[in-house]
Amino acid sequence: MRGKQFHLILMPTEKCNFRCVYCYESFVIPKMLQNTVNKVKKYMDSLFEEGYRLVIEFFGGEPMVAYDVVTDLLMHARGRDYEGMMTTNGYLLSKDKFVNLVNLGVTRYQITFDGEERFHDRVRPTVGGMGTFNVILSNLRSAMKTDLDFEILVRMHLHGGQVNSIKSLVDTLEEFNDDSRFKFMLRPIAHLGGPLDHTIKLPTKEEFEEASLYAKKLKRLESFFTLKDEDLPMCYASSPRSLVIRSDGTLAKCTVKLDSEVNKIGYLDEDGVPIIDAKKMMFWTRGHLTGRPVELSCPASE
Repeated sequence: MRGKQFHLILMPTEKCNFRCVYCYESFVIPKMLQNTVNKVKKYMDSLFEEGYRLVIEFFGGEPMVAYDVVTDLLMHARGRDYEGMMTTNGYLLSKDKFVNLVNLGVTRYQITFDGEERFHDRVRPTVGGMGTFNVILSNLRSAMKTDLDFEILVRMHLHGGQVNSIKSLVDTLEEFNDDSRFKFMLRPIAHLGGPLDHTIKLPTKEEFEEASLYAKKLKRLESFFTLKDEDLPMCYASSPRSLVIRSDGTLAKCTVKLDSEVNKIGYLDEDGVPIIDAKKMMFWTRGHLTGRPVELSCPASE
């Protein structure tokens, strides 16, 4: 029987090597300083000592930009009860680094494409404006050639007017159909509060339905989300046993509303003890008292 679990979302840096047109992040906070890394290690130690099994999820920015911080934290946790996850753009996930991360316990990944090469490269370029599609695809192919035990969820974003682009992407991704370690998910692009939201065309219901039908060519298609996400399960941010540690050591609950005051819930002190504003924490976790589905699925929506 699995014991109690704590979801620890770590942002080793809030810098990124991409400039996706729909991104809501500001890229202001740099890589974790060693003093902050040490505080995180102490906090992880306390959670392990309390008997928690940790789900350690690396987020960003782009966590692979701070690969040294990621591996430092994983080496510290090694030998204890944890599961590693990473949301990454996949650009820096070379075979050698991927193998090392899997061996350090990061076995679940989420990597995104926004359509076929030409459209993807337009909306997900590097900081310098270079295309990224082929590098990401090459890294996925390298991962497929290993005999490692992992799971990569390939997330596909549908933009308005880009059904054919998604169909082309699906055709490309069919080469991973015979590898059960790869799963797929189709999502409509959303406005998340970024400065270029006004330039992003949302798909219609009909476009999403057409793309969803075509995406069934892919095996292990995780789920078909509606345009309004009515079918999403409980959000991690509503859980009392989930915490985001930003790269400057401040604490949050949500990885989207990073600039919201209610999401700045505290910090780690010098001993790695979380100092938390109880009122702000209650805002995020209130759904567990009220039982209201909207407060459990997205506490920030009200």
